[in-house]
Amino acid sequence: MDRPRNPNAQWVDTARRLREVRRACLLFLDRWAIGQLLNDAPALDRVAGDVQAQTDAAIADPANRDWSVLYRGSVLDD
Repeated sequence: MDRPRNPNAQWVDTARRLREVRRACLLFLDRWAIGQLLNDAPALDRVAGDVQAQTDAAIADPANRDWSVLYRGSVLDD
């Protein structure tokens, strides 16, 4: 008979195949997300422009005492 030597061999093989499927699925989703971002690039540019305009307005306002608008780094930079 064609019985596997190790009774767990089938489980190991299934786990390997599932890992390959998971890897392929993640690769597909990454590529899909990149494609979506590239399609939405003009919208992202508009949002970035709006954020920059709001930041510039906050900096130009002499009554604004929120100095955090001047800092664009990460907490991890410290």
